[in-house]
Amino acid sequence: MAKLILHPGSFTLTLVHSTPGIRAAMVDVARDIESVLGVCPELTDKPGLLSAALDPSLPSEIFRIDIGERVEISGGDELGVIYGLYEFSHRFLGVDPCGFWKDLTPEPLEQLTLPRGRIESVPPTFRIRGWFLNDEDLLAGWKEPAGARFMNWPGRKHAETLSDELPENYDSRLLTYYTAVPPASLMEKVFETALRMRANLIIPSSFLDIMNEPEADMVRAAVRRGLHVSQHHVEPLGVCHFAYETWWAENGNGKNPPFSYRQDPESMRACWQAYAERWAEVAGDRVIWQVGLRGRGDRPLWDHDPEAREAAASLYSNALTEQLHIIADVDSRSEPPSTMTLWQEGVELIRSGDLHLPDSVICVFADHGRTQEMQEDFKTLPRNPKHKYGVYYHVAVWPMGPHLAQGPHPDKPARVAREVADRGDTDYAILNVSNIREHLLGISVWMEQMWTPRPIEKNKFPPHWAPPEWDHFYQSFFSAMPEMEPGWNFYDGSARIYIDSFIRHAEMNLPVTGSMAEAFFQYRDQLTEAIPRLEQLHQSLKSYTPPQRWQSFYSTNLLAQTGILLGLYTCLKHVSAIPPNYAAASDALSISLAAFKDGEAGSWKGWYRSDRKLGIARLQARLQKLR
Repeated sequence: MAKLILHPGSFTLTLVHSTPGIRAAMVDVARDIESVLGVCPELTDKPGLLSAALDPSLPSEIFRIDIGERVEISGGDELGVIYGLYEFSHRFLGVDPCGFWKDLTPEPLEQLTLPRGRIESVPPTFRIRGWFLNDEDLLAGWKEPAGARFMNWPGRKHAETLSDELPENYDSRLLTYYTAVPPASLMEKVFETALRMRANLIIPSSFLDIMNEPEADMVRAAVRRGLHVSQHHVEPLGVCHFAYETWWAENGNGKNPPFSYRQDPESMRACWQAYAERWAEVAGDRVIWQVGLRGRGDRPLWDHDPEAREAAASLYSNALTEQLHIIADVDSRSEPPSTMTLWQEGVELIRSGDLHLPDSVICVFADHGRTQEMQEDFKTLPRNPKHKYGVYYHVAVWPMGPHLAQGPHPDKPARVAREVADRGDTDYAILNVSNIREHLLGISVWMEQMWTPRPIEKNKFPPHWAPPEWDHFYQSFFSAMPEMEPGWNFYDGSARIYIDSFIRHAEMNLPVTGSMAEAFFQYRDQLTEAIPRLEQLHQSLKSYTPPQRWQSFYSTNLLAQTGILLGLYTCLKHVSAIPPNYAAASDALSISLAAFKDGEAGSWKGWYRSDRKLGIARLQARLQKLR
């Protein structure tokens, strides 16, 4: 077969009818070419060896790569062209879509040889596919922030006087976790990687306040790259309790209405209207609206307003009607897309028949926080043929799931994605990716399934993921996390929450009877048996020398995460002993903290500086006081 051979210095990249998103992707590809061939090509509007252009004859998001005397990449719309550019880079230049996060550069070439012919993508199975950056403590605090959050929230000073170690001090904990806005340069890498994996949607943070300019800038940047944007499931029309109370403090002329749709629907409507207008101004027709009704934080509306429980169905129904009217008022699209996530009380109300979603709202099913299996409502709730359905899935989940160490085994998200596709619930799929870096394997597998669901070979890992000789390391890593109950493997978040429970009882000099700490004793033998497996794996990983190109990724993705788990498991063994050994428990967490150094190899220095969700250093400090 004839080949097209491209030499260093011969490349020119042509942009035709460019958009900001296409131009940004072309700049990325130029950088990819430079990393492979050693010469950065020129970007021009004149005919060159590689061109990218819109082709209205192609369907939305579909791309075509024609290789003849030159390379012509075309797409049915902006995203189609972007996906085609990144496909060329991945397929022919050997650029890993996760390369930034894996600290992995492509292999250099003396020349690039391309087979002549045509490559055309197939339509994606899932229509809206994206990431939710949730519980993003490391991501937000790694580099110098672009700005601060919640600074004008009127409850801030009081919340800062409360201990964020106590579960009831919800606002204080949120301030600890989410006060920094990641720098624009880092968010650009987030958006680029999402697009390289063919996402078309991003929720760029938890509790995003579009009225705060640094946070609005994140939304603008995502839209410039070609992505759609949406809101956290606790933020109908972008309004969480932080935003609501801040907006009224700044715009209420002394009025201080309660955060309660039951008590003051007029004030809630006014805030929804203002935020919807702002979202439409910042993101235009790229907004996927979130609708619904939630309480303070990720809790039911009656959590802080008990009287709302009795009237919950009518409150939800009225709120949805009003929110859809507001959306129609600010969004020029004939059918603006909107979603409602069936989370906790939403499931109860729909299952009981007390709440009926409007036909235009995409009904989003969620997986279970412990097991990463779809919840019962997904299996049993009758589908309405007039409705559209989707899924909210976690490869990272707080508080009892994976956070600093990856999980579940990629077999599970691959299977779940196919189960959702088989049910036809393919209008929407949002993936909770937390800080991204720890969960790249699960993210990669999930995103591949979003485009074309298909079985993956059991206990085999994607061939482009890592050297194949690492398969046994990954298999040992995932199998070392004991299955405490069907589907629930013991993740780092689970270990942390039990450690915290034992520490809290000791600090307050209370017996563990009837508590979460006492409940752990039924799992203690399984944990004890898992520790030697982790120790053996940790030693094997430390004695193995990976290829030079892969050293940073090996250290951060396998060695560090194994050490983090080993330290947490060993700490929990000692803190749950009878009597507890607080000195040994504290020393065990030094294993996890030492693993942080492994996880900061290569370009990732300081990555764990903002470990606040697991808070391993803080756990150790508390244990040291108990010694």
